[in-house]
Amino acid sequence: MQNIWTRVARMRRSCRCPQCLHAAQGVARRAGTANANSNAITPKYWTSSTLWYSGIFAAAATFDAGVKQKRREQWDQAIEHVKQELRQAVDVDQKLAPRDSAGHATPNCTGDALNLGVDGLPEVNAESYAVKKHFTTSSTDKALQGSVIPRADSHETHPTFTSAYAPLDPETQWKEDIRQYVDSSIGRRKRAKWPSNTGANLNVFHLPPQSIYATAARKRRADALPWTEKKLKIVEMETELLLMTFFAWLRHREAKGLSCEDAACAVPPEFADKIRRYVKLTRDEFYGAVKLKAADVARRMRAPDEGLGQIVAFQRNIEDEQFCNYIQDGLGEYRSVQSDMNTAIRSLFDQADNKLLEAPQYLAKVFYNLSASTAPPNIDTYNTLITRMHPLGHTLLTRSTIISFLKAYLRPNEVSLAAIMNFRTDTDDPEGFRYFVERMNGAGKRGEFLMSAAPWTTKPKNGRFYYGNRTFAREDGRMVQKPFPTPMVFTALLRGVLRFDGFDEVLRVTQAWAKDGWGLDVHGFSMLLKDCADRGDWTAGLAVWRQIEYLQSRWSVRPGKVSLWTLADMLQLCNLSGDREEFNRVIDLALKSHETQVRSGILTNLVKKRRVEIAAKRIAEKDDKAQDYSAAEGRELPSERKFNVFKQFHEMEAAEAKLRAKPTSTHLEKDDFRENEHQQPFHNHQRLSIIGNHRNLRKP
Repeated sequence: MQNIWTRVARMRRSCRCPQCLHAAQGVARRAGTANANSNAITPKYWTSSTLWYSGIFAAAATFDAGVKQKRREQWDQAIEHVKQELRQAVDVDQKLAPRDSAGHATPNCTGDALNLGVDGLPEVNAESYAVKKHFTTSSTDKALQGSVIPRADSHETHPTFTSAYAPLDPETQWKEDIRQYVDSSIGRRKRAKWPSNTGANLNVFHLPPQSIYATAARKRRADALPWTEKKLKIVEMETELLLMTFFAWLRHREAKGLSCEDAACAVPPEFADKIRRYVKLTRDEFYGAVKLKAADVARRMRAPDEGLGQIVAFQRNIEDEQFCNYIQDGLGEYRSVQSDMNTAIRSLFDQADNKLLEAPQYLAKVFYNLSASTAPPNIDTYNTLITRMHPLGHTLLTRSTIISFLKAYLRPNEVSLAAIMNFRTDTDDPEGFRYFVERMNGAGKRGEFLMSAAPWTTKPKNGRFYYGNRTFAREDGRMVQKPFPTPMVFTALLRGVLRFDGFDEVLRVTQAWAKDGWGLDVHGFSMLLKDCADRGDWTAGLAVWRQIEYLQSRWSVRPGKVSLWTLADMLQLCNLSGDREEFNRVIDLALKSHETQVRSGILTNLVKKRRVEIAAKRIAEKDDKAQDYSAAEGRELPSERKFNVFKQFHEMEAAEAKLRAKPTSTHLEKDDFRENEHQQPFHNHQRLSIIGNHRNLRKP
């Protein structure tokens, strides 16, 4: 309505659309007839509603015009600021001008214009890189090509967009993409799209409802089915154990001389009293309460399952204090409570990322939401905690969240699998990584697995597998379901294999898992290309680059954007090998996909930065080589390793209690990251054998 009256005030007449024009002409005819029969041309009362509302809308139109003018000035200033940033590449634009004016430049002039040419780069130490000339075929070529599943061509187009002037490296960008899909509910704002990859096509009928690629109808049917009473109580008690780890974290701060009052003041009085009480307990009293609650969880796991709506026969220990009370109503209103809780938790972590809340404050608020909510946490809640706490430095709390998630037996989705494997890789935990991968395949040493098949699934008579080798019967008669192959999960898997076992093992795993439909997208191949650039392996790097080109050519719908860092890695390999023809092809692709960044010199700076990083890495590896060999000879392999988070907190608290450090500004600044100091890196020299039957499993 405001826009209509704005046009009226500007045009000094009514709307000229066909609907209004006919009515306006009729009014004009009636008004003309009335004026001919009467001399009264003014209204009888100046407070007529017509004049009154006309004045109001005229004033609103005047104010709106001023706001629009101010908004136009702000846009002009923003556009001018961007133009000034683009003018910094005038020299590069002048060098590229002949190429643009000619319409087709020779490949040699492209590299010279960008100052990235093979001949123009300074010499590098050939011994440190050990670069070899490439051949037309290699073992890497055959391995990667053998893992590609043929598919039909697609002729649709999909536009690509260029990021800002501070590009993230592929690994960081990939982790950011994972964090965008923590919300897998029906009303999620960010919907995942199936990326181009070398694996099998997406089959929505084989996806669990928790999948980020599942349809809304599938999720709606799953939301209509409540949990059993046993599962609801198990999740409730596992959440209470997770709250106890938060209290243990506060006790560790208290032992260092940092008060817990900032956490208590951030939550309502009822939860604040619990914080103060459990922090002030002695170590024996607190960890006695932890053992009591863990014993109740174990008894509840062994108790029989009650049907929906039946009275639960299980009773807690009278000394076990209850923190949570989760319920499920028949109308499904608890789903909206879950959504509100997850939104509130994500908002708190956003404030933490923006430095608006300190660690005790946002953690107290997060765990208060878990305690006060009447709805149990779902897969999105756990995904949010795992993906957001670890980057903030809370290693032990993240580990506790993963343990709580696995013991609650919630069905994971792609974000859960990728986030947990990334955590094991980032914390240098090869045994924990192997343990989780074996659970994915239903081949745990102690019989653990992630997902069981549907209750109506029976053991097949002919053959062992259903649904493309994803559902199989174990020797103990249990029907186990493996995850649906997705590029996000496979990238996280190969990232850990690459970290712990190297590139050769990655090739073997890629070939073995390709039989079940697993494949990589551009993010996964970018990770492998970076490793090839770090090692100076031109032959393997070229084979990986060919797979990226395959995805770009065979998939016209969402082919995957090749990042600037990936282009910089390939250009670095071209510089080391001296292959000018391939170098110019990479430059052509860079100009097509990132023209603005290439012209502004960002790609040039990234290539130079990668060259310095690789050279520094080579020098560091050469200096530490002798020390690594001596340490490897003297290290004994552990026979059994079972990680206990509460035991770790107990040892940390006891150690800090002896020191009693005074609270200083340095403590407050570095407190969020001091948990990592107590994580002893575990070095395992055994190969991660995750191709066939997975053995030698040790739970972290």
